[in-house]
Amino acid sequence: MKMGARNTILKKLTNTNLGADANTVLATAIALCFSAAPVWCRSSHTLELDTAFNFACRAVSCCLRLTRVDDLYLLCDIAPPHIRRAVAAQRENFKQETDQHHVLYLHATAQKGLKSRHNFLHSVEPMSSGAEAERMAIWSHRLQTAPHKLTNPRGIPSSRSGGGMANMFMSKPPQNSYRKLDSRP
Repeated sequence: MKMGARNTILKKLTNTNLGADANTVLATAIALCFSAAPVWCRSSHTLELDTAFNFACRAVSCCLRLTRVDDLYLLCDIAPPHIRRAVAAQRENFKQETDQHHVLYLHATAQKGLKSRHNFLHSVEPMSSGAEAERMAIWSHRLQTAPHKLTNPRGIPSSRSGGGMANMFMSKPPQNSYRKLDSRP
């Protein structure tokens, strides 16, 4: 599986001194989610993708399996996969409705057929702002409605797509390895 091989590379990257600073490792972990998004976004097998992404987040944050998954995303400052998938669907719906070069621009949606079938256009809410702002709004609302024992030292998630731990340790120029950044006082 594609995700397993990439997770192995990510794990090796975090355990070496090959210049793997926190931003590189976080970008690699986020790329894991986005590389498989077109295929897995609305699939019934998203649980497998989420499991692999959880492993990547554990490698990035150096957390053990005992760490709750919701807290894991907060530590990494990476929006959970289900929020990223929802925003990707909203963005695709927005493109379909507004981009004249899109294949399905001004395409009439089909009538709803079977109950078990969920039409893409009927199940996605319209996007009210940009993708990043929408993702942060959904994640902030979720954190406020379901409080965690673990709180982000800087408050609600940052506007960056990743870098929670990196933000805490990146006040000075990056060191040679990710492990040196992870040295906590």
